[in-house]
Amino acid sequence: MKQLLIGLIFLPLILSGCTQIQSGPGLEKCGIEQCHGFDVTCGSDIPEACTQEFRLEDTCRQFVSCETIQGQCTLIEDEKFETCKNCVEQCKTDSVDAFSCVNECLNNNN
Repeated sequence: MKQLLIGLIFLPLILSGCTQIQSGPGLEKCGIEQCHGFDVTCGSDIPEACTQEFRLEDTCRQFVSCETIQGQCTLIEDEKFETCKNCVEQCKTDSVDAFSCVNECLNNNN
């Protein structure tokens, strides 16, 4: 039950990693090119669909986005992205319930 609840909480984050696409007249698509993980690049090679699996690292993707700036598809990182990455790395090694650990870590660092 707890895993289902956690999955429902993080489902919007999973989907947002696949749907951050900017386009318009004269603009190529601009979005995140990977479905999962910390390694995020922006460009036009955006996956049409992502797997529904959720990785702990995906929690941090809410703190990045892609924007077209001066004609370039550019990665925008919120300052919380690095904090989140640090929480995930710490919780992966130090915690039995890593998802709860990351949530608690992020809440304590806000």
